[in-house]
Amino acid sequence: MIRHLIVVVALVVPNGLRAQDDSGFVAWARPRAVALDSTATLAPLLGPVRLIGVGESVHDVRQFFEYRLALLQSLVRYHRVRAVVLESGLPEGMVADDYVSGRVDTIDFDVALKYGFGSYEEVRRSVRWLREWNLGPGRAAPVRLLGIDLPASAGSMVPALDRLSGLVADPSVQATIALIRPIATRATGPFFRPAIARYDSLGPATRDSLRRLTDRLVQEVDRIRLPDAERTRWARRLAVVAQQTETMYRLGAYHPDNPRDRAMAANTRWVLDQVGPGDRVVLWAHNAHVQRYPIEGPPVPSGTTPSMGTLLGRDLGDGYLAIGTAYGGASLDSAAVPVAGGIDRALGGVGPGSFLLVLRGHHPKGALAAWLDASRPMRFQVGHLLVPLGRAFDAVAYFERVERAVRVR
Repeated sequence: MIRHLIVVVALVVPNGLRAQDDSGFVAWARPRAVALDSTATLAPLLGPVRLIGVGESVHDVRQFFEYRLALLQSLVRYHRVRAVVLESGLPEGMVADDYVSGRVDTIDFDVALKYGFGSYEEVRRSVRWLREWNLGPGRAAPVRLLGIDLPASAGSMVPALDRLSGLVADPSVQATIALIRPIATRATGPFFRPAIARYDSLGPATRDSLRRLTDRLVQEVDRIRLPDAERTRWARRLAVVAQQTETMYRLGAYHPDNPRDRAMAANTRWVLDQVGPGDRVVLWAHNAHVQRYPIEGPPVPSGTTPSMGTLLGRDLGDGYLAIGTAYGGASLDSAAVPVAGGIDRALGGVGPGSFLLVLRGHHPKGALAAWLDASRPMRFQVGHLLVPLGRAFDAVAYFERVERAVRVR
């Protein structure tokens, strides 16, 4: 019932926008659209860029995965990318980093990559390529692979606690972890919605205790020094991730402050601090997280919330490059049709075929500027968000046809 309500509202075109309003944008975009494999088009933009976000309007799409890998290979080879960060749990991502760095020779993809991403062959191919690069041509400058999301598909802080317990032998830290863990276990779910429901059932006193204990854990870990700087950094971040998870449970996933995106933005900035000043990081996440504009639209119960990309864009300015994705043709979900007046429909008129359209560096005026600044429906999972294309993304990759990636059996 809720899903159907979202669909009906999401198909309403805002501000009286109509399909014929797209003609000026289409005429401007056609000569500027280039083949998707033309990574040279992005090269002139990369001078000040430290972080390159590559989105996906719908999760688990084969063409989006393949584009990300092809773009990553070029960026790693020629543009000093030294880390890839994923919309996946930070503690579990330590497993993936060990594998691509050659510290271990096997990996359980389902354990290392959450939200089910590890079950797709296209994702596994990307991880294997990073390992081959690091152990071969990139041995002198290996590429890290890290999660920046809350643990267990945002369903539990236990993975962060367990990883931290394995790093830190300090008795006070261990004692605090021992107090937190039973409460955290009771608040654990397969993803954030059931986890928050279980957290809500704990009762006020227990919830308050969890907040005080996670705050104390951060303070305790911040005071200690481990045998090497790398372990110290990881210990401190794992404590912060436990605290971030408590914050999301307490405020709720759809709080106007958007605690999950705030956590991912903070964790991404932490990764940026680990690479060299001239090095770059690639971020893979949903369009809604990558976009430079707040998340707005019927699928968001709170109305408007800051996206991770909004926060990163404020911090990094031109140092952040946001690439969105869109697709045409039959919808992967019947709810997300390309509506008249929407971005997906307009991009479909630019073709034929798939293409990359760079938006950064162009300064349109008049009606075109108004079109790019207007919030329009853009496919988002089972519905649409309202997105001003020119303010949300620095470039957009459009695919004429897409299909679901196939899970490895």
